[in-house]
Amino acid sequence: MVSEGSIRFTNQAHVHLVNIRSEPDRNLNFSTRDSPVSASYPIDSMNLALHPMQTFIITLALAALGFIGGEANAQPIVNQSPPPADLGKRLADQMPKPLPAPTTQSPSGTVREQVFKRFATWPGVIVAAVTLILTLIICRPRGQKQRAANAPFTISSQDRPAPPAKPMNLVEAFNESMGMNYERWHDGIGYDLSLIDKATPAERAEIETLLLKEPVNDWRVVEGLARLRTPTTISKLQQTLASSTDYEVKMAITEYAADLITVEQRSAAIIAALREAPLIKGLHLALRQLASFHPPEIINELLQATLHREGDAAMHCAAHLLVIHGKAASPFAEPHRAFLNRFATKDSVERRAAHEELLRLISG
Repeated sequence: MVSEGSIRFTNQAHVHLVNIRSEPDRNLNFSTRDSPVSASYPIDSMNLALHPMQTFIITLALAALGFIGGEANAQPIVNQSPPPADLGKRLADQMPKPLPAPTTQSPSGTVREQVFKRFATWPGVIVAAVTLILTLIICRPRGQKQRAANAPFTISSQDRPAPPAKPMNLVEAFNESMGMNYERWHDGIGYDLSLIDKATPAERAEIETLLLKEPVNDWRVVEGLARLRTPTTISKLQQTLASSTDYEVKMAITEYAADLITVEQRSAAIIAALREAPLIKGLHLALRQLASFHPPEIINELLQATLHREGDAAMHCAAHLLVIHGKAASPFAEPHRAFLNRFATKDSVERRAAHEELLRLISG
């Protein structure tokens, strides 16, 4: 690719024109109107490939050098009135003499002399230094990209694929399933109990150790202990049922470990929840067990709850009584919604009237 350009400057009596040309043979050619100089310099030793921006910078620098040199050699024109006798001679002397046509080649001494005259000034040195710095700044990134393109392809340690992870054994997999995150909490995902069913006696012992280290404050731990069914885990569940004040944990034990406790223990725990547990803190867990477990003492507690518990709890207890007695296919079925809403009142008279009507419905 050939890149070329020129800049023209005029100062007083001198006109400066610098031409520069970059040719495919990697030669840098420039010439000026200030002197019959035309020179060609190879740039292979620089190992650079000029592009338009570099050509523009070098053209600007050489034009500035020519301007500086011309300015230094220019003779100012003094505005004086010569004697009328030699006016023509003076005007003839001040007229610029025609320049000889530039040649394609000049002696080395003449080239050195012309270049030296333009660089042998402080402004010329400053311009040359700034031009060199700008050229290096532009050329260096291109040189780095070229070297990177020519460098042999290598794969760094960061680019290498990670070695395949060592497969977890059964105990490690169960321990991983015990880790809690938002998805498992939100979706109600428990521990991977299928691993307990596949475990060998030695692996079951390790899993039991993991579960016994956990505090029994969640239904997932209760479910895991109930699945192991060892004397130690059964004892742990029974102790928790007797001592815990968390109705959600108590109801988890009565649901997941119902066959590991007595009927009396289960019934007492559910009655306590019907009497005291908040609706979303244990009462809802007790109510969902009543479809398959509702001895007479629990039915009686449900009737008392419809009369004495707060509105939402009384409403839910009444709805489950209708299901237990076969008067509704599901809690809050469409035919009974208006009736159940009557239990949400705080008026004791209205609540008692709704309670008496409920007794007639379930006994009819």
